[in-house]
Amino acid sequence: MSNKKKKDGKKGKLPPPPISVSSLNDIFAKKAEDVVGSAPKDIESENQPRIEEILANATALDATKEFLPEDDKNTLNQLFADLKDAIAAYKQAKGSVESRNAELDKRSGTLDDKEFKLEERKESLDTRESSLSDRETSISNRETSLQDRENSLNARDESICDRERNIDTREADVAKREAEADAGFIAKEAIWKQDAADKLNEKLQAIRDDLKTKRDQYNADHDQLVKDQEQCRLELGAYEAKKAALKETEDRLVKEHEDAVADLRAEYDRILSSYEADYKKQYDRLDKRNAALQEQISQFSDIRAELGGHSASEINKIISGLKAEVTRLNLEVQNVGSAEFQQTLEEQVRQYKDECEALTVEKNELDAKLLQLRKKVFDVDGLKALNKTLETHNKALAEAQNQLQNKLDELTSKDNNKDIFAEFRGIDARCSTPYNGFSQADGNLKTFVNALGYQLSQYTPNLFYTPQTLQLFVGGLAMSRLILLQGISGTGKTKLAQAFSSIVGDNLDGSQPFKGQERCSCIVPVQAGWRDNQDLLGYYNAFEKKFYEKPFSKGLYAASTPAFKNRLFFLILDEMNLSHPEQYFADFISAMEQANSVSDSFEVDLLSGIPNEIMEDKNRWPLFLNKERIVVPPNVWFIGTANHDETTMEFADKTYDRAHVMVMDKNTQKPNYTRVGKGAAHWAASDLREAFDNAQNSTDGKSKADWVKTKLDSLKDVLKKEFDVSFGNRLERQIGNFVPVVCAAGGTKELALDHLIATKIIRRGKITGLFGVQKESLETLRDEILTGIGLTPNSQTIKLLEQDIAAKERGA
Repeated sequence: MSNKKKKDGKKGKLPPPPISVSSLNDIFAKKAEDVVGSAPKDIESENQPRIEEILANATALDATKEFLPEDDKNTLNQLFADLKDAIAAYKQAKGSVESRNAELDKRSGTLDDKEFKLEERKESLDTRESSLSDRETSISNRETSLQDRENSLNARDESICDRERNIDTREADVAKREAEADAGFIAKEAIWKQDAADKLNEKLQAIRDDLKTKRDQYNADHDQLVKDQEQCRLELGAYEAKKAALKETEDRLVKEHEDAVADLRAEYDRILSSYEADYKKQYDRLDKRNAALQEQISQFSDIRAELGGHSASEINKIISGLKAEVTRLNLEVQNVGSAEFQQTLEEQVRQYKDECEALTVEKNELDAKLLQLRKKVFDVDGLKALNKTLETHNKALAEAQNQLQNKLDELTSKDNNKDIFAEFRGIDARCSTPYNGFSQADGNLKTFVNALGYQLSQYTPNLFYTPQTLQLFVGGLAMSRLILLQGISGTGKTKLAQAFSSIVGDNLDGSQPFKGQERCSCIVPVQAGWRDNQDLLGYYNAFEKKFYEKPFSKGLYAASTPAFKNRLFFLILDEMNLSHPEQYFADFISAMEQANSVSDSFEVDLLSGIPNEIMEDKNRWPLFLNKERIVVPPNVWFIGTANHDETTMEFADKTYDRAHVMVMDKNTQKPNYTRVGKGAAHWAASDLREAFDNAQNSTDGKSKADWVKTKLDSLKDVLKKEFDVSFGNRLERQIGNFVPVVCAAGGTKELALDHLIATKIIRRGKITGLFGVQKESLETLRDEILTGIGLTPNSQTIKLLEQDIAAKERGA
């Protein structure tokens, strides 16, 4: 035996029996299975017994570590710590994922409930919409019936007029016969004439009374019909608003559900990435450790070769044989040998004993190292199995990801082929035929106003519009694209705009109801909650890749189509000041101000974020959108109606300054217009613009505009001194556009001057109606207007000042 073995050999106690190979294999196989099972979708309650079993086996293994070298002991401690950390992380991840799954299940249930409620509300709204359609059909039938009755009454009226003319002729004939009759027949013929006249008068009066009764009944039915129509429009607007709100809620819930699914997927990817990183780190460390163990196994094999390739049991047998031989030799020495020989033998025996003890210790150490090496080999095998399982999971995840991507690509492809502007493209199809049915316009605005007034009297028999009102309205069209009609309810603000566009644009005279899908006016009820132009124009749903048009945007778009582009078109904002127009109508106010002239077209942003290839696709993009902007053609005017009470907003100064403002009062006197035929006021928008230009460029028109400017200049000093108010270039441009057209329409320059002062300079909120303005200042301005300018006491301006002065005197 070598000296090295003698030196290293030392006696120690034997270690406890090692853990079997099969037991170690089970431990690390279960550990690998447990780590694989930590993926969020494979978490199950049965993993808990596995964790407890792994901890028990690890505790049993811990009992053997005191027999290991210090480096291996530290490695084993580190492995136990890593195992405990992995189990703790697993439990934490399991709790987090289970909590997230519970939350998602709860949110999914909530979404299902909301979806069910939305479906119920949608069915209810569909039922109400069907009911409203039936009511509209009924109302339309009633309108047709009433119109037929009115036509019949008109025919009877004409018949009565013919009979009256016949009676007048007969009376003249009777008078002639009286003059020629003999004196003896005068008295008798006078009696006959009187009787005949009385009978005719009685019949005529009866017919007139019957006609008046039927006309009153027709007016009552017509008023009720108008009220029913307005109610239907309001209910339909409310339904559209509720439907849009439900759609927005549905979109928001779908987005929340998708965000929750995305968050869960991201959390799963993060946990999986963390486990993959930990696995790679452990695998690399164990791979290095495996290389070191392989080297130790090689050294162990060398030692075993030095021992002659004998196994541990064979070495034990050899040692036992040597011990027996030593015992026999001792007996021989005791019986035979001398003291010197015996001493020699004892020395040899001690040497053999030392060699045996050294071999035993070395054998135990080698057995412990072999056990440790086998355990580490099992660790490597378990991690390889774990790696294989993770690779299988990764392949499954990659396949699922590819399927989801394919489904997403399919849905994206369908969305890309979806019609973004379904309503606009429907208008393209319906309104592609140019309209050329206009009357031959002679360019005479005075004749135009008379024809308009007569047809208005037929269209709105219960509302009377004076020639001055129509002259100022036509002048306002030439001055601004925004008309504000103010006044109490029932003065005919909305009706004036609607009837004006129907007569001029649609060629209707009120004798027949309009039955088409588009017409030359669009009434938009303004809602109290409007904040931006999406409330007016509509909005783009990026999830559905669809633009939801509003009535305003559909009407504005229709005005650009061939069927309407040369017809006067009104967009009527009913109750415009229920919300701040400076917010929801701001883009239009700004664009109108930047246009070079009142007759120019301009554009407003409609939406953004659409790829160019879609906008350039003529098969999908509307014909009359300029990419992402909607065009306001020169035939369009915006008419805003406004009441002033506790539920409405005040217009800002910039809105008043840029608009044409009219205060509507109820007129009870029926104006006298010359009778004209149907279509006399059915002018093309280009003809109306040409008549405006001719009036504005005429010598007489420019002269009257300069006269108004001179009169207003004379007020500058008193306005600046008493009220600190001035006016600039915008008002001068408006005077040049407004005054010549008012005069050409039959009005006077004094009428135009009075209106401009009342609505632009001393309007309520600028000079009148203010608490801080002194009564004396108002009186000074009144006197200057009466004496310096020459307006009469009955003028609108003087009446407005007198009302404010009287209020100051009362202390109001």
